[in-house]
Amino acid sequence: MRNPNEKVEDGSEEGTTPVGIHLSSTEGQTAIRLPVVRAMAHGEKGKKKLINCFLDTGSERSLIRSDVADEL
Repeated sequence: MRNPNEKVEDGSEEGTTPVGIHLSSTEGQTAIRLPVVRAMAHGEKGKKKLINCFLDTGSERSLIRSDVADEL
């Protein structure tokens, strides 16, 4: 949850969060589209990193790449 008093640096209005959903597909007879969103990951010490998130609605676990976890 974002602090409503937090300074917004991405040009959006204060109190709003821009959302974009991107789909990836393959060419050929079979078309596969995967939901991917950009998000800001926050570490324990206040470090932030812009990441891509693959949304798997059937997943029972959330995973993070080890290099991203190490950086945060």
